[in-house]
Amino acid sequence: MRRLPRILVATQFGPNAFGGGPAIIRQALKEYEPSQIGWWSCSQDVSAAFGFRAGFEAGYRIPKKLYPYRRAVAPKGLILEKLWSPLASASLEKAIGRWQPDLLWVIPHMWSILPIASYFRRQQGVLPYHVTMQDYMDMEANVPMLGRARGKRLSTLANELYARASSRDATSREMLEDLHGVTGQLGAQMLHLGLENDDFSYIETRPSETTSDPIRVAYAGTIQVPEVFHSVMKVFESINAKSAKPRIAVDFFGVHSYAGQTWFRQQWMREHGNKHESDLRSELRECSIGFAPMALNDDTRYNRFSFPTKFISYLAAGLPVLAVGHPESSVVRMARACDTGLCWQSPDVEAMEQPLTSWLSSEKLKSRYSENILACARSYFDAAQMRSRLYDCFKNSSRIFPFDVPDSDLVGRVAPATTTQ
Repeated sequence: MRRLPRILVATQFGPNAFGGGPAIIRQALKEYEPSQIGWWSCSQDVSAAFGFRAGFEAGYRIPKKLYPYRRAVAPKGLILEKLWSPLASASLEKAIGRWQPDLLWVIPHMWSILPIASYFRRQQGVLPYHVTMQDYMDMEANVPMLGRARGKRLSTLANELYARASSRDATSREMLEDLHGVTGQLGAQMLHLGLENDDFSYIETRPSETTSDPIRVAYAGTIQVPEVFHSVMKVFESINAKSAKPRIAVDFFGVHSYAGQTWFRQQWMREHGNKHESDLRSELRECSIGFAPMALNDDTRYNRFSFPTKFISYLAAGLPVLAVGHPESSVVRMARACDTGLCWQSPDVEAMEQPLTSWLSSEKLKSRYSENILACARSYFDAAQMRSRLYDCFKNSSRIFPFDVPDSDLVGRVAPATTTQ
């Protein structure tokens, strides 16, 4: 095994946190020994839900009652910015002193941006760091927690961290291009959740599929675009109402429960709770298709630049994807270019009922799209390749360079964007 630098991950979430962002980091560190990983966050783990271990953990937790969400956002945010952030920055500096990493891996997310940016402004050039940009903080979904003005300030600070990093990557090709335009810096690659060798083998060799009755639609993660989600659920309900028994069942996977919502239909909706990544993969394989909604209006900061992990989770399970969203959204562009399922790009969601019914009636949907799913995953979501490029970035950026790893000419390249017809 090649020698790897001692790192400290610095971000908002802990190593065993729920969600797509933490899952990406855990998979990326698959070849690391826990003894080489330190982790600093604003929300230290209280459990080991995913079994991820780090040799060192530290952080400065945001008090639960002080965390802004919808109520008193402005005053709570001001307290965090003026009082909590300096203390958190001191905590990060202390953690670095104790762990003595060769490199920091910074994921600029939410409130962690303030203390991390403050540390590097004081200690500029002292310690090399790699940045992975996963989301923009000024997207609409963050307004209830950050406020619009503070969201823009945090986004500007995140861009500064990206620009000054020793090496960098981002969650989508569109984000890489945008950040290059804003900061003048090239990213190494699109770093996201990926397919492992056994995922590729499963799709290539899985047994003949049987017809599912009802058709099981997987939905993994949080509902980020409720308007689009609810519109599609109404279409499902209309399709089900035309049969003696439901033709469609929706399977929810994730930490949030929706069973108490007025739109939840016990007859054809089921919750499975949050799953370990391997268990989620196994259960998704039992479903028929995956559902990946984005906003139908051009919510640029989310639609064009974020890339929900659920899309890759569906590919890894060999599921065709029902992608609904604005034509310029990252997921729809990818799904359309790779032909991984049905894409719906019109704001008139009700008109989707007939083509969706026809599509779902097709025989052996999984087999029909398996070659396209494999080609898409190998081109953009090969976990082993992404890890190799990331570790090359770590090696080239680390303060203990040179390593006994050949230089890679991949660092500094931006993956080409999908062209829109």
